[in-house]
Amino acid sequence: MRSPEARAAEVAALLAAATGTEARTTSTPDAIRVEVDVPDEIPEPLHTALVDALRRADRYGHARTTDAAVAWAEITRTGDEDEHDGQDDHDDSHDHPSQPQEGTP
Repeated sequence: MRSPEARAAEVAALLAAATGTEARTTSTPDAIRVEVDVPDEIPEPLHTALVDALRRADRYGHARTTDAAVAWAEITRTGDEDEHDGQDDHDDSHDHPSQPQEGTP
C-alpha cells in the first residue's frame, strides 16, 4: 500500500512533466491537492500524459478563468487508502472553486 504522500508526489511529478509548469501541492487532514497551470496549447502526446496523470488521483478536474487554465488532482488521506492502480475509480466531478470546464483538460 502506497501512502497518500507518495501518490501525490507521483501525480505532481507527472503533471509537471506533462504541462511544463510547476505543480503546487496543498494538504489538509482529509486530502492532498495538486494543481498545475495548463498552457493554452498542449500537443497531443502531452495532453494524453496529462489525462493519464490525473487518472491516478481519487478526484480530478479542470477549471478555466479569464486568465488561466488549471488542472487539479486530489489524493484522499482517509478511508480506503489501498494502492491506486490506475483503474477508473475516480470521481471526475468538477468541484474546483473556479469556473468548471466540461470535458478533458
